[in-house]
Amino acid sequence: MVSLEVALVALAFLIPLAVIFGSVAYVAYALHTHSVAQRERERDRLSRLQDRLDLLESARHIRSGTIVDVFEAAHRPKKWLVHGPPIPGIQVVIAIPTPTETVTNLWFRTPAALDGTSSFERFLSYLDASPADVGDIIGKSVPIRLTAAGEWRPDWVTDRRRRQPITSLWDVAALFVEREREEDRV
Repeated sequence: MVSLEVALVALAFLIPLAVIFGSVAYVAYALHTHSVAQRERERDRLSRLQDRLDLLESARHIRSGTIVDVFEAAHRPKKWLVHGPPIPGIQVVIAIPTPTETVTNLWFRTPAALDGTSSFERFLSYLDASPADVGDIIGKSVPIRLTAAGEWRPDWVTDRRRRQPITSLWDVAALFVEREREEDRV
């Protein structure tokens, strides 16, 4: 039989040894889980960076989107988060040919009268469509651009305002003659 003194000495030796071994095992487990979590965060950061670079790469080649849907949609102004009436409008959905099949929306206030002054009527005239045949704009192409925030935005207003550079006196004369012809038609 084991004497009490031998048992106490063994316990005095084994308990600190077990505490040390347990501490080492706990530290090893914590370092392992920390390194695994850190590798996951690093992979996520690299994945987000790769997605952003892929988006920028595809943006170099994408200049237009295709209108896929037009429907009535109420819109709340940003200043009315909780209260305030929704504003009736028209939403145009534009599909962008990216690998992720992205879409963006254009929203126009429903015009009170068809007098050619509303933004929706200007958009229709840009697309050579009439308000009577709104469905005809489905399938038409609209210029788009990628913003600094990574969102796709229709760019039809600035595309409409772009002008051809005047490189010679003949270009000036042709522009003048074209304007006079337009005035004569009116």
